Amino acid sequence: MIDLSIEMESLTKSLVCIKSVNGTTGERDIAEFLLHWLRTLPYFAAHPAQAFAQPIAAGDALGRENVFAYVRGTKAGGDAVFLVLLKYLSEHTDTFAGTVVLSLNCVEENEHTGILRGLDVLDDLRERLGLRYLFAINNDYTCPLYDGDPHRYLYAGAVGKLLPCVYIRGCETHVGQCFEGFDASVAVADVVQAVNYNTELCDGYHGEYTLPPSVLKMKHLRPSYNVQTAQEAWTYFNVFVHAKSAADVLEEFLDITRNAMQHVAKRIDNEATKYARLAQQPVLPPKFEPQVMSYEQLVAAVKAKRAAGRSDALSSAGQGSDASDDPATFCLPHRGRGTAKRWWVWRR
Repeated sequence: MIDLSIEMESLTKSLVCIKSVNGTTGERDIAEFLLHWLRTLPYFAAHPAQAFAQPIAAGDALGRENVFAYVRGTKAGGDAVFLVLLKYLSEHTDTFAGTVVLSLNCVEENEHTGILRGLDVLDDLRERLGLRYLFAINNDYTCPLYDGDPHRYLYAGAVGKLLPCVYIRGCETHVGQCFEGFDASVAVADVVQAVNYNTELCDGYHGEYTLPPSVLKMKHLRPSYNVQTAQEAWTYFNVFVHAKSAADVLEEFLDITRNAMQHVAKRIDNEATKYARLAQQPVLPPKFEPQVMSYEQLVAAVKAKRAAGRSDALSSAGQGSDASDDPATFCLPHRGRGTAKRWWVWRR
């Protein structure tokens, strides 16, 4: 049996010496290294057009590129593994039939710009060379499932990955009147508490289960320090799926968010009642009734409201109206210019 591991290890060490961090010029540097390495192989020296780079975007300030190579046969971890395997295949083209395409893509850990841009090349190769893609191998990292796991794994599929986002708009108030507001930071924390590490949200398929959701970001949207509670906050999560659809996950998050909002509203009311009794003040009735909707529902509601506004404006045409009747105008007494501008953008 041919042992390619020594060369794979050596090449891996060369690759990790290049600081190819996302969003830096290192992504360009590693692409140049990969293309140069491929073109030193005898096969690609004889077929230089079969190893090439593709800029991910015109005018990309970092000069980042995808690297492609393909080897055509004549008979029926990570980048280093594929590179060495491709080298081996390029030296033994008489041992297999078909074409092996290597796609090395940049910008992987955020918006996957590299592979999305690279689809154009894969389509072009299919049309130009008459290829029929049979399968793809994603040589992502694998690891033991638990400490001391003696097994090695070959995965025949890929886990689905979703990024649900929850945006909360509360009601700001001065800290000296904390019970008169609805703190968006508290609400978003309640959502995170309900979702993060929650194994009831694991998705199973044929006895295999995903890990539970993990929070990736949570923050309030206050631009600087002040003594008001947060009006806006948001969070998003990594959610793995095997069988659930995006619609299934959305419904789960809508239910979780409804429960969290109701829990926070009830907590505010309970604590306000306790404080009123403690301070010997009148007990005020509940103040907030949270509403939760999907983005699709929000867009539909805004469109319906705008349509109703146009209808009202048309019905009042010729009967005399002032600026306050115009759906494109508004009045915000006692609000600063910055707040008025935000409301204008929202209204439009």
